[in-house]
Amino acid sequence: MNKKLGRLLQPSFGMYFMLMAGFVLAAALMQYYVLAAIEALLTMTMYAVYVILKNKRQKEIQAYLNSTMHSIDSVGGAEPPFPMVAVRIGDGGMVFANDSFSQIANLKESMVERKISEVLPNFTVDWLAAGKSEYP
Repeated sequence: MNKKLGRLLQPSFGMYFMLMAGFVLAAALMQYYVLAAIEALLTMTMYAVYVILKNKRQKEIQAYLNSTMHSIDSVGGAEPPFPMVAVRIGDGGMVFANDSFSQIANLKESMVERKISEVLPNFTVDWLAAGKSEYP
């Protein structure tokens, strides 16, 4: 796998932020209000940084995939005539869709935070994670 693309595709940190919020709640329940306030401030700051970096990664992935498609275009002459979508196996999030797929699925420009299950309700990516090459 391309190291640059592998670096861009990182797992979600939602569970970590929930755990940190649990520590904030525990400190508040134990009446350590100053500690709870500091933990809450740090958690919110880290979450804001996470969201900013996640959006930046999403744009970098889109730019990388677009540049790959443009290099395919320059070699082959045109975009593939069939619909294509790139999906993160971990959470089913869509990272790229060509024009054919976007037209069929009635997608707008922004696909940030769209899951493949929202567009194709009966489609799952479990079979890909299991290493199978065909949809059951």
